[in-house]
Amino acid sequence: MVKNFIFKLSILLLIIGLGIHTPALAAGNSDEDMKKAEEPVDRAIVFASKGNLIEAEKSYNQFNKAWREIEEGVKADSATAYRDIEANMGKVVYAFTIKKEDQVLQACRV
Repeated sequence: MVKNFIFKLSILLLIIGLGIHTPALAAGNSDEDMKKAEEPVDRAIVFASKGNLIEAEKSYNQFNKAWREIEEGVKADSATAYRDIEANMGKVVYAFTIKKEDQVLQACRV
């Protein structure tokens, strides 16, 4: 009786554990996630090329928010890609900080 209870409890905990992790897996694969996340970067490039750094930064911030949601999946798929993206994000933030349109464009296009 006790073994049966422990077995059923183990199965229940396993099911609950899988349910907790499923939302992260259901978010999609990192390729699809990156394509969606790149859309705000494309808009940021358009705004920056027109000299509108305020709107460009707002668009880039949308990417940054999306990135926080998908970065673990990208990291799991490719640690190298993850490091490259993170390094380039620093360049973009710096370019916005110094408010240099040409540097914003260069950093966003990499």
